[in-house]
Amino acid sequence: MDNLYKQQSLIFKYILYVVAVAFIVFFLPKGGKFKYEFQKGKPWQFENLYAPFDFSIQKTDAEIAKEKQIIENNQLPYYSYDEVIVEKVRESFDDEFESQWGNTELTRNQKSRLKYFAQVILDSVYAKGILQNNGKQVQRNFIYLVKGNEASKVRVSDFLKVSEINNLVSAILDDNNFSAFEKEIQALFFDIIEPNVSFDNNLTQKARAEALSKLSYTRGTVDQGRLIIAKGEVVEAENLKILES
Repeated sequence: MDNLYKQQSLIFKYILYVVAVAFIVFFLPKGGKFKYEFQKGKPWQFENLYAPFDFSIQKTDAEIAKEKQIIENNQLPYYSYDEVIVEKVRESFDDEFESQWGNTELTRNQKSRLKYFAQVILDSVYAKGILQNNGKQVQRNFIYLVKGNEASKVRVSDFLKVSEINNLVSAILDDNNFSAFEKEIQALFFDIIEPNVSFDNNLTQKARAEALSKLSYTRGTVDQGRLIIAKGEVVEAENLKILES
């Protein structure tokens, strides 16, 4: 019988404990809930409000969205310079040049000088490279051009278009008294030139993610004891943002 009473007593104490905990939880203020009710454009109806502790001012969703859009708009795409294609073109140039001028009436010196100036043209063509599709899909005035392990900011209009190569050939050969070979050199380049600068989605997305990761979701701090809003002051602009933080 004593055991029964002891068990009943333990059960009663347990029930009492659960009820007490539930009562306390129910009537305690909810954590983090701001106890003042306020409306934008209306006067503050309570006593002067001072910051109870240091805290950051949170940006609004609209502010964050606007800053993200600015980052997106200012983000330049990355393009990679393909050295392998350039080397392949150079090899093709050597083969084609020898094939075309291997047996020629030109003296060895003339042939050597013609090849030299043709190589100067080739170097000029690939100084920055040739954009795929002549850069028609580039939506920016500038891009980042990656050569080796270095990225440099380049104006898109500085890239040579395939259609401009003939003019470059004419200019360099005319200046060096080889204008008689313009058509042949132009035809040679037409056969071997390949675009070697292409969009690098991986680098572009990494740069975008890095830029977005630096976006701050707060702007400034409020020090403990600072007056946030005085009684009767209208809730608007700056004090509204602080109250919402």
